[in-house]
Amino acid sequence: MDSPLAIFLALFAFLLIPTRTELTAKAQRDLQAKSPGVLQIHIRARKSSRLSLPNFSGDCNESIEATVPDATQSKSGLKVGGKIVITYQHRKLRSAGPSPIPKLTGGAR
Repeated sequence: MDSPLAIFLALFAFLLIPTRTELTAKAQRDLQAKSPGVLQIHIRARKSSRLSLPNFSGDCNESIEATVPDATQSKSGLKVGGKIVITYQHRKLRSAGPSPIPKLTGGAR
């Protein structure tokens, strides 16, 4: 039977499924143009640690230490030669959604 209640419950359950989406290239450029800071970093060190077990996905926490060789504008007050630590989570999820943040490597700019 296709009762209205069953259809409503199926639709409601479908809407509860979390979804993610990738920003378009135009949206990314717009956000970059509106950014309060523009800087370049030089990675000095990178530490990687796996998330708590059980972790079969290969996801890990990344922490990089970098210096700032060039800062065009910086609302946060970063200056050329300053040091910065960036921590993020690298996910290897293969489902629909945004691309994972790549692992940054030492010595890269």
